[in-house]
Amino acid sequence: HQKGDEVITFIGMKLKEIFDKEGIVGRLGGDEFVVYLENVSKVDLEVYLERMIAELEMTIEKIKIKSTIGVAYDKKGKCNFKELYKLADLALYALKKTNKGSYLIKEI
Repeated sequence: HQKGDEVITFIGMKLKEIFDKEGIVGRLGGDEFVVYLENVSKVDLEVYLERMIAELEMTIEKIKIKSTIGVAYDKKGKCNFKELYKLADLALYALKKTNKGSYLIKEI
């Protein structure tokens, strides 16, 4: 449990570092985090995602940890947070079944 807590703390700090003033970062519980960004281009979003995948990959006591990231991208800027969260959650769980250690963007 102590190592798990250390990993959770590390991830939270790393996300705050990556998104600094550009986004809102929160922990939903367990090992799930949320990042909310406004007015970000899809190109910039993918840069963030690639950085997250690279910087959050680690090995602790021979256990390899990879990030799996579900993303909702509202290209028209008309969805509310609840709708975006639901779509991102669907993307995350679809990805966990097929391709851990990567990201999936679902566009609205």
